[in-house]
Amino acid sequence: SGKKDKDKYNRTTTAIFAKTLINKIYKYAKEEKGYKGENMIDPIRDNSIFKKSEVKHHKGIREEDLGRYWNSLKQLKNYQDTVILFIYSITALRVNSLTNSRWSWFDASKRVLNIPAEFMKRKQAFITPLPQFLVEHLVQLKAMRRAGKDDYIFINSKGDKYDNNRPLHLVKNVLGFDYATAHGARNVLKVHCERSGKFNSLAIKAQMHHENTNKVEAAYMQDYDWLKERFE
Repeated sequence: SGKKDKDKYNRTTTAIFAKTLINKIYKYAKEEKGYKGENMIDPIRDNSIFKKSEVKHHKGIREEDLGRYWNSLKQLKNYQDTVILFIYSITALRVNSLTNSRWSWFDASKRVLNIPAEFMKRKQAFITPLPQFLVEHLVQLKAMRRAGKDDYIFINSKGDKYDNNRPLHLVKNVLGFDYATAHGARNVLKVHCERSGKFNSLAIKAQMHHENTNKVEAAYMQDYDWLKERFE
């Protein structure tokens, strides 16, 4: 199933997946093989193991604090902390994608980061556009490091991969926005893009790398990546 890694998937996720498989087997047995018995899932559909926990809401920086937040990023002592939070705030990439990023992913001429599928939540390769000022920051950071293409873009004090928890620490403890989370940047981007009325909602969804659950719409759009619109 691909859902047996207990560190990635809790038992509810696995149980729901198993229930789906059993339902498919029952449907096949009934429709194709003339099975007359009951679906073994029916008596336990209300079992608590199938109840998903509430979606956790990650609070972003409040609208009235956005100017102070952006200015505070420029005051951070560690230059790479400024750069990673700039990128995170503008692109809404997930933390894990950014902390694993290598210089080979960065294309300054095309102004993009090319992220391999294994570092995206949906396990699909992804291209995110970068505004010119972020390209310039990355070029400067690479020059300061004299980094090679296989080196991590963001590193810890030992030269290893940047800590996934550091963006949260920076937002809450260093910058002092204790009510917000680093992941909340995704919420900020989506809300303000939607409210502006200037951007196609499908382009916003594409930049968030959310799946299009409208199957008909997805079929018409096929593999269009909305990159031009996401640049805008």
